[in-house]
Amino acid sequence: PPPPPAVLYEDTMVKLERLADGEHVLRLYCYYFPIATTKTVKLADVESYVLSDVHIMDTFAKTWGMTLSGYWWPLDATRFFRSDVVAIAFTLKNATFGVGVTPERPLEFIAVLRRLLPAAMRAPGRDGAP
Repeated sequence: PPPPPAVLYEDTMVKLERLADGEHVLRLYCYYFPIATTKTVKLADVESYVLSDVHIMDTFAKTWGMTLSGYWWPLDATRFFRSDVVAIAFTLKNATFGVGVTPERPLEFIAVLRRLLPAAMRAPGRDGAP
């Protein structure tokens, strides 16, 4: 039998959990504009991911919505003002654009993510991100 459901990581931006059927999902809070509802992404649908530093003048991430980089970012009004921010962008299988998130405790989130996704899925990082 699969292991019991569990929350592996959670903050006000994102939850990473194992469901009762053993599947792992990301729940991105405040995702859809303008109603700020949650988007659920199955980790099985992740093709690759990249870690990045974020700068206010960067086109890789934004406070909320689509960027020139091809990722949709959930609402995070603190994204450009936190000193420890790390953006994680996911390319999804059979999707027009990817999704990004900036967890509040990025090193903890990345450690859980690395346990669940093969190293080969990680694209080279930008700007020396962890």
